[in-house]
Amino acid sequence: MIKPILTSLTVALFTSSFLNAASSNWSRFRGPNGSGVNADGQEIPTEWSAEKNLK
Repeated sequence: MIKPILTSLTVALFTSSFLNAASSNWSRFRGPNGSGVNADGQEIPTEWSAEKNLK
């Protein structure tokens, strides 16, 4: 009876800690200030390749 409960709690703990760590940088996908606005006036790249538009 106790073993299934402890297993479930352990899985929940690991899952919640993983999700928290994975979402810690989520706001930065919109840029350095999180606004989604290109502040320095450069055009947004519309094409990518191994040689083009990658830093």
